[in-house]
Amino acid sequence: CLPVSLAQSPDAVQAAAHALDELFTHHPQARRFDLYLAGPEDLIEAATQYLLASGMPEKQFTAMAI
Repeated sequence: CLPVSLAQSPDAVQAAAHALDELFTHHPQARRFDLYLAGPEDLIEAATQYLLASGMPEKQFTAMAI
């Protein structure tokens, strides 16, 4: 488990991209594992779009708005 914490951000797309860039920069092996994402709906939507655009298969991550 590699938790990534985000402060409330008015720009969910930018916050999601930053968090995932940081994750993959500091833990490049994370792309080889299944990911579980949980957070506010706008952040999860942005993170899902980011992961799909970066080529990660949808079956490799689970995203849940909480």
